[in-house]
Amino acid sequence: MSFVISLTWMKQICFMCTYLFPIFLALHLTLTHRMVPDRGLSDCKHSGVKGKKIRLTYAFTSNADGSEKLPPFVIGKAAQPQAFNKKTGAQLGFYYRNNAKAWMTAHLYQEWIQQWDHELSESKRKILLIQDNIQYPHSLPNKLKACLVLFLTPFLCSCLPNLL
Repeated sequence: MSFVISLTWMKQICFMCTYLFPIFLALHLTLTHRMVPDRGLSDCKHSGVKGKKIRLTYAFTSNADGSEKLPPFVIGKAAQPQAFNKKTGAQLGFYYRNNAKAWMTAHLYQEWIQQWDHELSESKRKILLIQDNIQYPHSLPNKLKACLVLFLTPFLCSCLPNLL
């Protein structure tokens, strides 16, 4: 079950749900770690240098007070990056998946949330997951047992630190 909500409803829902079940927040960000800077000490663009668009996508999930954190969800391009030294993402302490563009796709999101919902339902917990502005709220699985998901509008993503 998912909803898209406004600012006033967000405050009321957060107030009511803190007494019912834990609130979790999931935020996504993309890092292009080899891009040439276009600002800073350099006052002009570097001519002849094309920016390397090597990217990693991260998803961080934590409860409202920060006492419980899920392992970071990292999406890269390589199936087995050399930096892992023949280890898996789970052995290194995070959830790693790959695709051609290192983007969070609907399939990867469904896989992640279904796995987490299964873990929560086995431990007989229910949570409210507040999700940042993502492009695939329609791809949420219909049969989530332990997660109620609220999707934020773009305006609310910037207001979120003031709400929690």
